[in-house]
Amino acid sequence: MSFLGESELKSRARNIILDYNEDGIKSNHYELTLGQSYCSTTTNSKVLQATDNQIVIEPGEFYFLESSEILKIPDDLMAFISIKSKVKFKGLINISGFHVDPNFQGKLVFSVLNVGTSPINLTVGDPLFQIWFSTLTSITTYEGDHQGLKGVNGEFLNKYMISNNNAYPADLQKQINKLETKLSNTLVYGAILITLISGIFFIVFKLYVDSFLPPVS
Repeated sequence: MSFLGESELKSRARNIILDYNEDGIKSNHYELTLGQSYCSTTTNSKVLQATDNQIVIEPGEFYFLESSEILKIPDDLMAFISIKSKVKFKGLINISGFHVDPNFQGKLVFSVLNVGTSPINLTVGDPLFQIWFSTLTSITTYEGDHQGLKGVNGEFLNKYMISNNNAYPADLQKQINKLETKLSNTLVYGAILITLISGIFFIVFKLYVDSFLPPVS
C-alpha cells in the first residue's frame, strides 16, 4: 500500500472527483469543499440549507455536513479523510469514519461535534475536508449501505439520524443550567422561609416567656 503523490494525484483526481479543481490539490492530498445541506441536533432532524452560505455550529452541537463534490473511487484505490487542522483547532472534530472504500460513489457526509467553547462559523464552498488516496494490492469492490450517497437529505436522515432522545453535550449543559437555576431559586426561597419561620418562632417564644413574667406596675 502506498499513497498517491502530487503528480499521480494530478493525473488521476479528475477521474475521481466530479467538479475537480486543480487548485484543490495540496501536495499529496485534495481539499474537498463544504456543501450546502446540513442537519443538527437543534433542527429536529430536518435538512436545512445554509443561510447566506453560512453554517454556524454551536458549542456542544452535533452536525451532519456534506462535501460539495461527488466522488467516484476506483476499485484499486481507497481514501482516507479528515477535517482541516485550522478548523479542528477551533474544536470541530470528525466523529464519523476516517476512510472511503474502493468503488464508492457519491458525496461524503461527515458527522462532526463542536467540543470547543465558541461557535464555529463555516462557509459553503470553502475547503474543509482533506482526502488522501492509497493504492491497493488487489482489486476490491464496495457494495455497502453508503453506496450512491447523495449527501445530507431526507433519505440519509431516515437511515442514520439518531433519536432526538439522546443527550448531547449542549443538551446536558442546558439541563445543568436549568437545574442550577432551580437550585438557586430553591435556596433563595428556603432562606426567605427560614427567616420568616425564625421571626414567627421568636415572636411566639417571646409571648410565651412574657406570659410568666409579672406585670409591670
